[in-house]
Amino acid sequence: MLQETEKAYAAGIIDGEGTIGIWREARGKNSSGYRYRVALEVSNTKELLIDWLVEKFGGYKAKSNASKDNQQLLWKWRCTTSRVPDVVNELIPYLLIKVEQAKLTAEFCAIAKKYNQGVGRRQNGQALAEFEKLWEMGKTLNKRGVSDEIQAQPNNQ
Repeated sequence: MLQETEKAYAAGIIDGEGTIGIWREARGKNSSGYRYRVALEVSNTKELLIDWLVEKFGGYKAKSNASKDNQQLLWKWRCTTSRVPDVVNELIPYLLIKVEQAKLTAEFCAIAKKYNQGVGRRQNGQALAEFEKLWEMGKTLNKRGVSDEIQAQPNNQ
């Protein structure tokens, strides 16, 4: 059982250093369309942080070698797909920046459960349609660039 401060700390790390959402991937050469999955991960140069996330939430860690001489080693924590629904639902009350992505991810997990779309299972038509809709919503949330909200604000000079 996590303490409230641990939940808040983890949410802050995910807000600042993490990725949370729905990923769409092209199927292999012999299949058409896409498959969808959830992602919850954090990248950081501090292995201690990644070890803490693994200890508290499970999942696994991996390291990436620096691509340039002046870069540090990068560590990554990835939550296992089966744990994502529990972790996301536990952290939603503490997230500030990625709360909408977390809610879409939780909804995705509920739909996957409803249609018995576990890891490695072939995704059926109805589930795919709902997954696509959620993925599109997430894509809008993650759009890069200046948002309309920011552009509409008057210049205070």
